[in-house]
Amino acid sequence: MNQTASLSLRLLFLFVASTLATMVAAIPNAGAQQASQVRLTLRQALKMAREQSPSALTAMHRYRASYWQYVTFKADYRPTFDLNAIPVQWERTIELQTLPDGTDAFVPRSQANSSGSLALSKVVTLTGGRISLRSSIERTKEIEGNTPSAYSATPIQLAYDQPIFSYNSYKWGLRIEPRRFAEARQMAVEDLENVSLTAMGYYFDLLSSQASLREALTERTRAETLVAVVRRRYAAGKVPENDVLQAELSNLNSDIRLTRARVDVESKQQRLGNYLGVGDDRTFELETATDVPAPTVDLETAIAEAKRNRPTAMAWARTLIEADRSVAQARSTGGNTWLHASYGLSNTTDDFSNLYREQRTDQQAVFAVSFPIVDWGRSRARVAVAESQREVTKRSVEQAQVDFERDIFFKVTQFQIQAKQLQLTFRADSIADRRYQKLRERYLNGEGDMNSVNIALNEKDSARRGYLDAQRSYWSAYYDLRRGTLYDFERRQPIPPPKVSF
Repeated sequence: MNQTASLSLRLLFLFVASTLATMVAAIPNAGAQQASQVRLTLRQALKMAREQSPSALTAMHRYRASYWQYVTFKADYRPTFDLNAIPVQWERTIELQTLPDGTDAFVPRSQANSSGSLALSKVVTLTGGRISLRSSIERTKEIEGNTPSAYSATPIQLAYDQPIFSYNSYKWGLRIEPRRFAEARQMAVEDLENVSLTAMGYYFDLLSSQASLREALTERTRAETLVAVVRRRYAAGKVPENDVLQAELSNLNSDIRLTRARVDVESKQQRLGNYLGVGDDRTFELETATDVPAPTVDLETAIAEAKRNRPTAMAWARTLIEADRSVAQARSTGGNTWLHASYGLSNTTDDFSNLYREQRTDQQAVFAVSFPIVDWGRSRARVAVAESQREVTKRSVEQAQVDFERDIFFKVTQFQIQAKQLQLTFRADSIADRRYQKLRERYLNGEGDMNSVNIALNEKDSARRGYLDAQRSYWSAYYDLRRGTLYDFERRQPIPPPKVSF
């Protein structure tokens, strides 16, 4: 009787604990039922992430900012048409002036002035000079007295300003800025590939949690069935008490596992929803990503496309050009020599009606030279520093190219390894599942033992987990290879830049 009472108390304890675990497990599940449920595949999730996730929108705005910076750059090379006007300038002052006899005196001054000009100018990229066409008019009148207004006009004036032996920033800009914008465009592509990788990680996190939840629900049902069978056998004296306790313990563990799985799924649901930009008010029923891509990947194509498409590789040429620019700029800072020449027509008169009738030639030419005779080696040192930095840049680029190719080699190798691993884990999952089903059926039919069933269950769960992990590793390796080359191996073409409205 004591053994029977002890067994009854233990069974009662296990029953109460199981009931409490079930009640706790129902709490997060109730909240999940209130949210709208959406079936989602991996490719759909990646599409949503690339179109509406906060990270994708940030990448789009960064690309848009680079575009407008490039538009601003190109505008500097186009003609400009400017209006400069002073409609009213009124002053009543006392100024120190030099009189005709050579003495200085404070003279009252009261004038009203007006002026206006139109100028059309453009940069000459090849030389770094600027050519301009200008027209202007001015008017001045003394406020006090009867002195008539005076007018001055320059109907047309053609001018050219040219620095000589100096640094031509416009020529270097044309070599550098288009490359910089091309890098920004490819950087947007790379940013979206990073978004895909992050979304993929969240997707597989939730997929794994949902798989664990389904396994927990199945195990709970199986554990309840097994407990009922073991109890009947124990009552008939066919199994020892230890089998009953082991079955009850397995049932309790299945309840605890179910509770944890539900909480984990709820957390992963919210994280994926927030990253996809749809909020946490819906739940996702994810489909297993079995439609894995199976492209043919060869190392030569991967390296060639990576060098052609990656902004990192594109930046190498720009970096070398910028190093040459620094040397050219250092060599041109030893002095300042420039030329100004202009030709036009002008006139001044007190009668506005005659202002444009009688024009006189207005010519001007200036050649200015400013050059240090003794600078104590400062110019030579500046050039030497720039040349040394250029050599450092060359060596850095060469090393970066070697590391770049090695990284692509590792990505290709990793993808090939994961493809083989996916095949092996799929076979292992199928074998482990069939083995568990057979051992469980044998035990329910009165053959075998509980330990063999539990071992087979653990092996089946491990094989299933390994298969899901292999899927995740394969997809991650493939998209990591895409990110490393910015090349779509399924379509055999470079990944196009995003469509952005500017």
